Amino acid sequence: MHNLYRNKELLKIFGIIVASCVLLIFFVHFFYSEFPEKTKKINANILIVEGWLPTPALEKAKYEFQHDGYDILIITGLNFTENYYQVSMDRKNRIINNFNSNAEQTRNELIRMGVDPSRIVAVPAEGTNINRTLKSALAFRDWLKESKCQVKGINIISFGPHARRKWMIYDKILGKNYSVGIIYLPDYDNHNFLREIVKELREFFGLVYYWIILIFY
Repeated sequence: MHNLYRNKELLKIFGIIVASCVLLIFFVHFFYSEFPEKTKKINANILIVEGWLPTPALEKAKYEFQHDGYDILIITGLNFTENYYQVSMDRKNRIINNFNSNAEQTRNELIRMGVDPSRIVAVPAEGTNINRTLKSALAFRDWLKESKCQVKGINIISFGPHARRKWMIYDKILGKNYSVGIIYLPDYDNHNFLREIVKELREFFGLVYYWIILIFY
């Protein structure tokens, strides 16, 4: 009888855990996953592109910049910390290059793709393994103050669930003096449903983390 009672209690606890996980998954998937998949584009003269975006995203960034009246294309990113090494897209190999940051590397790639070099500015941030988007936003804010650039509005290109977190960080860091929009691009990786849910959960907790961190900015 004791074992039977214990098994029932364990099943009850297990059921509560499973039910809670299912509710959390559906909550994140059907509510929190909606915003990143919607573009919130504004009338802007500055376009920000992340230095780690893959080539298909850079092609779309180039088209957006050249066809929608922007004055400046800003490439954000991080300084390389290990003798100009960077990790390949498959995360398995290191690539040697002659650039100090992925912002400079992507700027060079966009110039090669035909964008006017006089209108592209690389704004790298200090290399770090945590809070990379926050570091990039702070570096851009510092550049904005020093450049004394006339800002009509700022649009950011990003892709996947990360887009919402990026918009939230930049909107908070730049304050009420600037209007910030987001241009969402779909994730180029082919993930199954379960992996998409895991990504959404990760971004959800990332949003909670940054919501707390950004209180101090």
